[in-house]
Parts: sequence; structure tokens; C-alpha cells
Amino acid sequence: MIEIQSAPASLKGSISLPASKSISNRVLIIRELSNTRFKIKNISTSQDTRNLLENMEILHKSDAKVKEIDVGAAGTNMRFLIAFLAATPGEYVLKGTERMHQRPVKILVDALKKLGADIEYLENTGYPPLRINSGNLTGRNLEISSGVSSQYISALMMIAPVIPGGLQLSLSDQTVSLPYIKMTERIMASCGATVQWNGKRISIPPTGYSRNSEFSVESDWSAASYWYAMAAAAQSSDVLLKSLHNNSLQGDAEVSNWFRDFGIKSDWVEEGIRIRKVNEPQLKEFAKDFTNTPDLAQTFIALLPVLEIPGKISGLQTLRIKETDRIEAMTTEMARFGIKLRFVNETLQIPPVKPKYTEESVQTYHDHRMAMALSVLAYAVPVLKLDNENVVSKSYPDFWSDLRQMGFLIREK
Repeated sequence: MIEIQSAPASLKGSISLPASKSISNRVLIIRELSNTRFKIKNISTSQDTRNLLENMEILHKSDAKVKEIDVGAAGTNMRFLIAFLAATPGEYVLKGTERMHQRPVKILVDALKKLGADIEYLENTGYPPLRINSGNLTGRNLEISSGVSSQYISALMMIAPVIPGGLQLSLSDQTVSLPYIKMTERIMASCGATVQWNGKRISIPPTGYSRNSEFSVESDWSAASYWYAMAAAAQSSDVLLKSLHNNSLQGDAEVSNWFRDFGIKSDWVEEGIRIRKVNEPQLKEFAKDFTNTPDLAQTFIALLPVLEIPGKISGLQTLRIKETDRIEAMTTEMARFGIKLRFVNETLQIPPVKPKYTEESVQTYHDHRMAMALSVLAYAVPVLKLDNENVVSKSYPDFWSDLRQMGFLIREK
């Protein structure tokens, strides 16, 4: 357990944000599919990326007839590796944590089977663990729902250049997390692949991959969102967030625009972005659709009550199948502080009620974003207790040390 015993009224200093795991993991998959072993600079040190690197080592070094791959709690790795292993010679068992075995993969598996993949469910139909016998995949026209997880689309896109005949994807339903698909497209293009869009149709010819130069991974905008929230909650703030890119691959970069209404000014400087609180929030209500930026939702759900700003947020459909059911988890945990969230007509309603102190520990549900987002409540209560400090290692291993550096008083118990 960890306790945040006080938060600084004046938030000042500089933070070296973690590298983006979303970019790192895509680049790792593409490098494995390519004929070149280009160098990756500033690769993420997150648990998810370390897990992917370890599993790649197993693929290279294990002599076992059936190679066992364990992704732990890394949902991105599970989805990317299902497609990757289906396109890689060999026989594999792909598994993860108990929660991972409750997260659906049927849409992706069905799509791969249509391409010729040999995939078997080892327990419950539609869910990991899986046995994958790499088949002779053949490209074709493929219709797939893009309304559940963008990672299904990205997983198929990344293997398309190495499939005979390439791939033509027709996306049905409203596309969620579109910026992540665009991220995949831009990384693929930087590694020699061709991705063509025509409305909701994506065409990828079998060009293979080729890159000879180093790939430099930018810092994580999702991690930056927690510092924006802290900056808005503090009485004054002047913080340098290092190594963020102005022309970012990440859709979550939109957070810099959203926080203008919270009194936060963002200025690009040589080292990254400088954020300052220049006035108090001007919002009477915060209403936003998070369809394209679901990883930012918890940050705002936690922040709005601290500032006593009512909120109505939508586009949360993918939150049900994350590390935990994030809508249910946030509803349960905010209730500990007297904040009653209501989910009505696919919209989460957040009352403008200041959080109350509780001696209970916040439950993080093995979800890194629960711990980091809810940390902003330290600006509303005298002591904030969280049940598991280690969950942040999934994406931001230095989160607690960075909070200490910025003046938060933290005690591990």
C-alpha cells in the first residue's frame, strides 16, 4: 500500500516522462516482421514492453516444439501477438493473467481464421488462452468491426505487408480509438510499408518492411495527462514535461488543448512542453466524447470533482474490456469519497461535489491508470491511500518517484 500524505500547493519542476509503450510495442512487432534489425532509441521501460521483449527472446531462443508465451496483464501484447504468431512459423500457446482470460479476442481470431490461421481456444470460446499453429495466411478482402478495439485493426494491419496478397480491411461500426490506428499507419509507413485509406477501407499491399535508420520513440502523452491534472488542481504550477513531440503520433496529445479551459497554458520549448497555470478553470461544465482518447477518461473523472466542475463524458465503450471494467471500477472507487457517478444513456455523469476524506484504501484493480488518475484526489483529501503502488510499472514505473521529486509527501506501507 502507498499513502500520499500531502500534495504541493505550488507544482514546479521538470519531469522526464516515460517513453510511449504504445509506440514501442508497435515498433517491436514491425521490427520482428522486417528483414532489418534497426535500432530503437528510447524504448519504453514499462512492464508491457519488457514483457514483449522477453517473449521475443523466447521465440528466438526456445527449442521447445510448442513455445509458451505469457503476456501477463498486457492486453496490447495479447492482441498483437495473436496476429504476429499466426503469421510466424511454429506452434504456440498464448496465455496471460486470469483477467486477461476474461478479455475478448473473438473478433480478431475470427478475422485471422478467414485468412487461413489455425487457432484453437483452450478454455472458453472467444477468450485466451489460445493454441496457435502458424498457417499459410493468404491476403483477401476482410470486413471487421472497428467498434470494439482498435488493437484488432492494428494487429491485422501490421502483419498485412508480409502476407501474400496483402490485405484489404473494410471497417464496420463506429471506429473507436482511431488515432491509435493512425499511429500504426504512420509507424508502418516509416518502416517501408504502404497503407492506403479510402473511406473506411484500408488497403495494404504485400511490400514487406524495410528500415535502415534508428527509430526514436517519443514520450507518452497519456502519462502527461496526469501532470496536466495535477497542474490544474494545484494553486500554482510551472512544469516542464520533457521529450514530448509537437507533431506527435499519439492522439492523446489532444490533452494539451483540452486543458486550456482548465487554466493551463502549454508552450513548446526545446526540451518538450512547459505547462503553467495562468488562471482558474473557466468551465461551467465539462462535456467531451472520449471515443478517440479512452485512456484519458479516468484522469478527467478523478479531476472534475476536485475542481467541483460537473461533467458529462461519453465514448467510453472500450473501458469495459480494459485491465478492469474501468467504468464500474471508477464508480465504485469515487463512491468511497462521496462522489456518486451515474452512467445514463452511454454517458457518465459526474457531480460537482468535492471529494470527502476516507480512511479506506483506494482499490486499483491491477490497473495502472486507476492508480495514477486517482492520485489527483490528493489535492482534495488530507491523506490518500492506494492499495497497490506496483501497478504503475505497467506504463510509468517512475510515477511515484516523480511525484516525490515534485514535492508530494509519500509513504509506502
